[in-house]
Amino acid sequence: MTVSARGRIPGVRSLLILIAAATIGAVLLLTGSDTPPAPAAAHSKTLVTFHRSGGFAGVDDRVTVKRDRRVTVRSRGGAARHKRLSKAAIRKLRGDLEAAGFDRPPPKGPPSGCADCFIYSITYDGHRVQLSEDRVPDRMRPAIDRISRLIGG
Repeated sequence: MTVSARGRIPGVRSLLILIAAATIGAVLLLTGSDTPPAPAAAHSKTLVTFHRSGGFAGVDDRVTVKRDRRVTVRSRGGAARHKRLSKAAIRKLRGDLEAAGFDRPPPKGPPSGCADCFIYSITYDGHRVQLSEDRVPDRMRPAIDRISRLIGG
């Protein structure tokens, strides 16, 4: 191995420049400037998850709705129940979920004074919202009501 008078190995700088250029090219090729990345939620098979807890009776209800219209409902102490939504029902649910604006959660305020209110935890499109029944914004109420009806029926 030959070392120059300056203590450098000939060709190393050229090799480093070549590696940097190849790395940048690979990143640009793989990311593609005209192809926006798909949101993480689009890869999930789950459309929405819903958890309702609390209330006077101390409920613990969970609902999972898959993109293929399959629904799983679990209530405290009970076995999981499975059903499939109609195309019209999933269309209405998606509309309510989009209108709810889960990407814009309500501002955090002082603790709720409601001792027997339900607490809702909803995950949709990569956004998770947790709020008390007495703090549900009007825009989110149709989605919460529609999913709550799946628990009873």
